Amino acid sequence: MLALQPGEEIAQILDIANYEAAQYLVLATKKGMVKKTALTQYDTNRSGGIIAINLKEEDELVAARLVDEGDDVLLVTKAGMSLRFSATDQALRPMGRSTAGVIGMHFRGEDHLLSASVINDEGFVFVVTEGGYAKEMPPEYFEKQKQKVREHLPKQDIIVTTALIPGRPAPKLITKDMVESMKNGSVIVDMAAEAGGNCELTKPGEVTTTKNGVIIDGRVNLPSMLAETASALFAKNLFNFVSPHFDKEKGTFVFKDDDATVEGTLVCKDGKIANERVSEALSNAGGSKKAPAKKADAKSETKDSKKGA
Repeated sequence: MLALQPGEEIAQILDIANYEAAQYLVLATKKGMVKKTALTQYDTNRSGGIIAINLKEEDELVAARLVDEGDDVLLVTKAGMSLRFSATDQALRPMGRSTAGVIGMHFRGEDHLLSASVINDEGFVFVVTEGGYAKEMPPEYFEKQKQKVREHLPKQDIIVTTALIPGRPAPKLITKDMVESMKNGSVIVDMAAEAGGNCELTKPGEVTTTKNGVIIDGRVNLPSMLAETASALFAKNLFNFVSPHFDKEKGTFVFKDDDATVEGTLVCKDGKIANERVSEALSNAGGSKKAPAKKADAKSETKDSKKGA
């Protein structure tokens, strides 16, 4: 069926009618990486298959699910921890096939991701343990985790949020009722304010105080207020970004198109736009404007015609 590599095994099989059966394919790995890719990107007749996800060392695929915009996805770990999120573009942006995805869940100790499922509020989640015990639980059960977050917020003096999605509004992580549960004098530093903020009550460019005394710092471009630290951090980020692409033997940089970091940051190649987001932005803006006719050429042409006369 497939020309598998030595030691390679099939992890998931999906039964689909065609590549329009759903909008996206969501993949989840043992180490908690999650990615969403348009299902149409997998439409190929190559016998050797195509790259579906760029797995990191010692990681492996544990789930592949068909989802549509707004479907709820439930991640469950071996130790019984869970995370439910809506697969909107704000929460999980679409990515190319060869990318590694984003961190969907953090684990404690030796815990790891066991499954990813698409759920709704009308049915039940059926859980089976290693010992053979089975139990059905309504999806509302997993809302308890959100309640745990609400329980911890009132105990915090300061919260810093940094969640950003390139080219998209920042995801809302702290709701109005969560802020109302916090104690007087607590501070929320919303570093995603420029993109709308991670807090529902953030006002970009302003520092505000709620009725219950919670200070929400929505100032934009906070790094400019920490010039030395921000410069050092930015320099380190640049070094960590380019150093894996440096070939020590050749003494030069080698950028591979199928590398996840290259694929996500490459804008133009061979005179053409290679980045989907840039292309989409230009399309939404009406495309690139045509350059006006060169006046110098017109004048030169007029002079030549006079000489000919």
